[in-house]
Amino acid sequence: MPLNVPTAAGCFLDANILYYHYVETPGLSDPSTELLARAARGDVRAAVSAHVLAEAVHKVMLAEAAARIGLGRAGLVNWLQHHRSRIVELDEFRRRRTCLSNWAC
Repeated sequence: MPLNVPTAAGCFLDANILYYHYVETPGLSDPSTELLARAARGDVRAAVSAHVLAEAVHKVMLAEAAARIGLGRAGLVNWLQHHRSRIVELDEFRRRRTCLSNWAC
């Protein structure tokens, strides 16, 4: 999945680009990370909305929950709503939330 954004072009990033950067996904993480690196270098202009950032944080949190708690993605949100005390075990999404404003991390 090449992300061929021309040099000096502007683009709006969706939550998936950020998610794939932070959650290793074969075939998707490398192009996403490269696009963010280009934006950090100023080769392209990238923008996101607060909604996109919130969605990316949510997706990273769910990926961590699935891995740590050992549940599949189907029904995970519902399970977390009924086991709120388990949410405190999740810290990766908090670290990434802080990090999202600095795409190089």
